[in-house]
Amino acid sequence: MAAQTVSEVFGDTPAMEFDWKTLESPDSSKIWANYDEETDSFILYVTGKPMRGIHVWLGDDTYAIVDSASKKAIGLYVGC
Repeated sequence: MAAQTVSEVFGDTPAMEFDWKTLESPDSSKIWANYDEETDSFILYVTGKPMRGIHVWLGDDTYAIVDSASKKAIGLYVGC
């Protein structure tokens, strides 16, 4: 069986509906960000600190991090 991409398996649209408003104009005093050189990835939270959340694939190694209870976006993960 040939390897498939995430897009081929799940399609191009996020598999979960969530509220983007928290990422549109975040409180700058609550931004927490980190770049990991080893994995060449960047993670950003608008909650002041890292929080547990569901990673929803957006495309091209980019994920929205969503709070499972409120369905609000709480961060972004970008793999480079």
